[in-house]
Amino acid sequence: MTNWGKVRVFGARPTAVSAIVRPSAYGIVTNRQGHLAVVRTPIGLSLPGGGSDEPEAPEATVLREAREECGLDVRVGPWRRTAIEHVFSTAEQAQFEKRNTFCDATVIGAVGEPSEPDHLFGVDAGPRGGKAIGAGKSPMGGQRMACDFRPRRRRLIYSPAV
Repeated sequence: MTNWGKVRVFGARPTAVSAIVRPSAYGIVTNRQGHLAVVRTPIGLSLPGGGSDEPEAPEATVLREAREECGLDVRVGPWRRTAIEHVFSTAEQAQFEKRNTFCDATVIGAVGEPSEPDHLFGVDAGPRGGKAIGAGKSPMGGQRMACDFRPRRRRLIYSPAV
C-alpha cells in the first residue's frame, strides 16, 4: 500500500478549494527496440494512461489505457514509482490531486484502432528515426509525433515527424 504522504509532489496544493483525489496510472511503454510510446492530446504530450476506474489496480489501468489510447496490447512489468500531481481541469472546472502510479510495460502487439479520438499515438524517434511501436504506423493514421530522450541532457525533445 502506498503511503501518499511520503511521495514526491508536483504542482501547488490549492488553499482556497479542496481537491478531488483521483487515482491514476501511466505506462512507460517500450517496444523491442526501446522506443517509448507517447500520446498527443489537445493539451500536449503524455504517457499512455489516465484515471483509474474503481476499483481498478494501476496495472489494469495501464493495460486499459494502452488499448484505448494507442491500440496496443502491453505486458506490465514489476517497476513502479509514485507521485502526486496537483492540477486544475478546465473541462471539469475542478481541482484534482492525481495520485499517480507509473509502471513499466512492453508492447506485445497491436490490437486495433485507439478508441479515444482526441488522442494521437506517437513514437520515440530512437537512434534510427521515427518508427511506430505497434504495427509500423500510427494506428489512428494521424500525424506522428517523434520524441527523443537524450540522457546526457536529461530532457525530452519533441517535434512533428517528417
